[in-house]
Amino acid sequence: MDLANPWAVVGLPVGASFPFDVDELPVYVQFTDGVGIFDLAVEIRRVREDESRELVIRSSPARLTFAAGNQILADDWVFLLTHVPLDEPGLYEFVVTSDDGELQGHCAIIRVLDLEGGL
Repeated sequence: MDLANPWAVVGLPVGASFPFDVDELPVYVQFTDGVGIFDLAVEIRRVREDESRELVIRSSPARLTFAAGNQILADDWVFLLTHVPLDEPGLYEFVVTSDDGELQGHCAIIRVLDLEGGL
């Protein structure tokens, strides 16, 4: 899994305040090197000040099949998360999970700012 060019910092829309629900949040993922059938999902976790993680939301799992001999090809997938609760400003981590736990690779961290009127 490789996340390329994720947004690093976002603000709420003009006039919005915390807690805030994002109606729809598509998360685009490219998979490589996989062989087999996997049930995959995306989790968003709030990163607390003590570095612990709190699950915010988990997408519905998607069953994806990766054929042998195609490991150098990238498979694109979009996980659509709806009604994503952002209760407070801070760091939010995006990770891909499977039946066996978190996939090894890159994760994306987005800082949600508490700015009057957004960015």
